[in-house]
Amino acid sequence: MMFMLYNWPKDYPKNCPDDLKENPGKYYRCIKNNRAIINDFYSPYQLGKPRIHSSNICENRSISIFSNIDDAINVIHQYPNFSKKFVVELNLRGNHGVIHRSPNNDNSHHDWWIPDNVNPLMYCGNIQGSF
Repeated sequence: MMFMLYNWPKDYPKNCPDDLKENPGKYYRCIKNNRAIINDFYSPYQLGKPRIHSSNICENRSISIFSNIDDAINVIHQYPNFSKKFVVELNLRGNHGVIHRSPNNDNSHHDWWIPDNVNPLMYCGNIQGSF
């Protein structure tokens, strides 16, 4: 597969992401409402809420997605105070950015780094919820 050149945000650390893997396919993202908006695709860094389990500066610039819808739904059920109650299907192509498998408790969790020139709303499909 040919690697695309991406326009990463200027505040990304050098060599972030360093994985450089494009993994097209179907993924799922937990979102707040029954309609996806751009804020649903902001990273913890952009939201000013770094992930508690990671001090990795690069990882905090990615967003969480899942390759199995059941894992996304389980996250919603596991955390009753979780503000996200819907799941959007994402049909990602080879020009979507970089995805790195990073399972939590052996689930299908992935980190997705979205380039500046990619609008994640263009990849959204069906939405399921409220769970």
